[in-house]
Amino acid sequence: MAALDQEPVVKVFLRPIGLVVGQLRVSDQDFLLRAVTLRGPLGAPDPETRVLEPEKSVDEEEVFTSGRDAAGNRLFVFQNLGASEYEVTIEADGYKTARITRTVVPGDFRQETMQPISLEPLQ
Repeated sequence: MAALDQEPVVKVFLRPIGLVVGQLRVSDQDFLLRAVTLRGPLGAPDPETRVLEPEKSVDEEEVFTSGRDAAGNRLFVFQNLGASEYEVTIEADGYKTARITRTVVPGDFRQETMQPISLEPLQ
């Protein structure tokens, strides 16, 4: 226990974090997203898997300020990720399953990492 005449010491450890954001580009007005899955870090002995089921409505501002993962409104976001490569799988009715790889660099939000993702319709 600290003496009354001593200043308390607080230790803080910060871990830089990043995110994966995707905007889906589809022509169908009745587009139905089934799931978005994130797997990674790729190459890790035991990669994490996160599965998002779409919400009816996503308040983008609330999602980014809360730090939670979310999918809906043709948008998805996975937050609180460490620096590494991650695979994202997108499943939607009437479209081929899409798989993309994203490299997370905490604090790096360059435009090319957030380009729209076009889904290919089933033939």
